[in-house]
Amino acid sequence: MKSGTLLMSIAALLGTTTYANQAHQTPTSFSAYQKLTEWFTTPHVYHPNVKDAQAFLQYDQTQIGAQHIVNVRESLYHALSGLSKTWTSLASEIESPPQHMLNADADTYPYWRMVPLYLSSIIPSSSDAQWESACYKSNSGSIMANGDNTYTITVTSKHAKESLCTDSYLFGTVDGVMLQSVTCLWAPLCDTTSTYKWTMSDNATEADVFDLHSLGVRVFRFLDDTKTTISDLSKTVSLFHPLTTQGVSEEDAQVNIDFLAKYANFKVFQRSVQEVPLNESLINDGDFFSVLRLDGLDPMLAWAMGAHSGHTVMALRIGGQLYIVESTNKNSYWPTNGVQRTPYQTWIKQARAAGYNLLWAPLTPAAAKSFNSTAALEYFQTVEGFDYGYQTLLWGWQDTQLDNYPCLPPDFTSLCLTPHHVQVLFGFIDKSLPSVGDVLFSQAWAKRIGRDEKLSFAEILMYGNRSGHAAIDIPVIPEQDNWMYNTTRYGVVAEGPALVCCTFVCNMWKHAGVFGELADQIQCAEQTNLDDYTLNILSIPTTRPAACEAADPHNVLCQLEGEYSVDLGDVYATRTPYSHMDEHCPGRAPDYTRPGNC
Repeated sequence: MKSGTLLMSIAALLGTTTYANQAHQTPTSFSAYQKLTEWFTTPHVYHPNVKDAQAFLQYDQTQIGAQHIVNVRESLYHALSGLSKTWTSLASEIESPPQHMLNADADTYPYWRMVPLYLSSIIPSSSDAQWESACYKSNSGSIMANGDNTYTITVTSKHAKESLCTDSYLFGTVDGVMLQSVTCLWAPLCDTTSTYKWTMSDNATEADVFDLHSLGVRVFRFLDDTKTTISDLSKTVSLFHPLTTQGVSEEDAQVNIDFLAKYANFKVFQRSVQEVPLNESLINDGDFFSVLRLDGLDPMLAWAMGAHSGHTVMALRIGGQLYIVESTNKNSYWPTNGVQRTPYQTWIKQARAAGYNLLWAPLTPAAAKSFNSTAALEYFQTVEGFDYGYQTLLWGWQDTQLDNYPCLPPDFTSLCLTPHHVQVLFGFIDKSLPSVGDVLFSQAWAKRIGRDEKLSFAEILMYGNRSGHAAIDIPVIPEQDNWMYNTTRYGVVAEGPALVCCTFVCNMWKHAGVFGELADQIQCAEQTNLDDYTLNILSIPTTRPAACEAADPHNVLCQLEGEYSVDLGDVYATRTPYSHMDEHCPGRAPDYTRPGNC
């Protein structure tokens, strides 16, 4: 397990401490962290690569497309789970920092707190970067080329806020990451200047150099001490345990319920009734079903979108039999991959075994009347068997430069994901798991800058800049329904649409005529789960079947399955479809406030 990726990951949590009060600025280990920092002796830039990723994840490389993503996802869970358990064991031997250095928010809001805070970017031939940190009121950073594929980063820290304080930094570009820390032992003598050597990878490209010179070395700071950060990682990883199981245990569900309540202001309660049978004759073609599985992934997507849903499906009769049609992937709890149809009763049994919390949202009488089942089936047959659309998973959600990225509680403003996180992360993925990067973002970003050839993430940023597309603007360019991607159909390499669940449902409505004359003016690839179910083509039934009333008296919809009550909130069925719908709409927890034109 002593791979470069493991060393980098441990370093990312611990850092290499520079003592500001020492006469010489030589990196040395903080004695309390000795057991962990013995893994490495000198700070260096880590360059992600395929060999380390494969050694760390031990994932199945034989699959392609969405199934490859699922395999990597499950491998990543197991690797991080084992790693967090190891670190938690080691952390028990680490003495906690003084009480005044502990952050009370970490106990209440531990999920995702291991993600460092973006502070600034150090750009060559530019004015010094400036930032305030936990330990210093004033920090400045500059970078100079040495002429030998290396650079010198200089960081000056002044006006210490308190003694016995450590700023743990992550420096990153699309080419690599480096970890450093600055510790103040006694505040009156803590002003310090530290220098770090930044080395480009041996196979660095013109585009990698462009990234450093144009977007700079991004500076991030970890929020908590080492012991707390390890705990944050472990608790975050625990959210995703159900991705490896057939159902969802009560323990796993409760962790995810805690996350949704604190991070998305979405409260979920246990139900006394878990199954509500529904007469199939009540279900119309085109009716919408919302799924929330408490498995880490659905709640994370719900948090980002502002939705009370993690998956969406539709009802459609084929040859007189009622089916559920959907786009999903084969995994530990679902047996079939891609755009698919499943007989309704079979689907309900699978949903129950998977731990789905399932709501039925019928079309309005007018929308049901306009839904052309023949046209819907014809469209479905053109896309059936195509892989799940990971290529567009993120880009219907991200409509703005900054205002769709989630922020952490309690204030939901100061600790936010940023484009700088995304750029460094995507660079890391592109170099260590290039096939994953190609599916998740490279194809979609390349289309947005008008390129069809296979490009690295760094090349996309470089060519985008040359064509007038700033890195921060590329992902917010609206996705087009007619864009085709390199994907698979029934497991065979093909070119076709990239349909995630909500995009598929919207396209079914679109091709069935529900949007009428607006059809050509709506890009379904820009819709999220929330966007789908807030449309007023869905109804709030004036009466519900007696079994639904009895099981969930306060829900306006019928919940057919699930141990936990879910609803679609006050925004359900409140919006009229409009031209260029949901192409530029912000939305952040906890309120997900949108302007009137969204």
